[in-house]
Amino acid sequence: MINPILHLELGFFIYFNMMKKQINAILTCLVTMLLFYSCGPEILDNRRMLIEGNLLDAQGVPIPNQEILVRDYFEDDNPGFTGRIKGLLGETVTNQDGSFSFISLVTDGDVALVVNSPNDPERAYVIPNSRWNENETINIPQFIVKEFSSVQIDFVNTSGITSPFNVQITYEKEFCEQELVGDSFQTVVACPSIDEFINNGFSDVITIGTLYPSTVTIEYSINSQTVMEEFMITSPNESYVINY
Repeated sequence: MINPILHLELGFFIYFNMMKKQINAILTCLVTMLLFYSCGPEILDNRRMLIEGNLLDAQGVPIPNQEILVRDYFEDDNPGFTGRIKGLLGETVTNQDGSFSFISLVTDGDVALVVNSPNDPERAYVIPNSRWNENETINIPQFIVKEFSSVQIDFVNTSGITSPFNVQITYEKEFCEQELVGDSFQTVVACPSIDEFINNGFSDVITIGTLYPSTVTIEYSINSQTVMEEFMITSPNESYVINY
């Protein structure tokens, strides 16, 4: 026969352990929620801003039914490149004519517009917090979603020089940061450039991947003379010849 006191003690032991597990689970959940909340964006006094404009593709054609997100944005340690995109602050879908108008939360830092498009995956278009301190309505008449372009640059020796020389090419890469300046997005920090040696016995054809519309700048020096050329990129595939 089972001792009733022992049976009672065993019941309390099982019940206590079950309650302990439940309490630990609740505490873990609460700690996780507190950590998540503390790491999230700080919403300023329940403030809002109105964001409106027109979404266009690289050819200037309106983009209908396109999702636009507003996310919290943190600067990256690598200058010129898109920073870290965090919590969701607002979202909308463009109208049939590409127009959009919606309300977003305001944080204590910068925010980024993100267009969930196959041609422009997770690229940040940054709105600095100084803009809504001046005016809580942000108008972007031409919000242009840039697209990928393959550009071939062929260097042709027409002068007969035999010594190699260095060429510096500056162009807009996929993750170069765009910031709202006035009423349009611009590259405010120069994208990192690449250096190539030309006329060194190897191929003098360079192919780069950039975005359009954008500008490619090429700079080089021959016989102590510096030459700079710029090309406006306006299509998915382009090629240029530089005679030196």
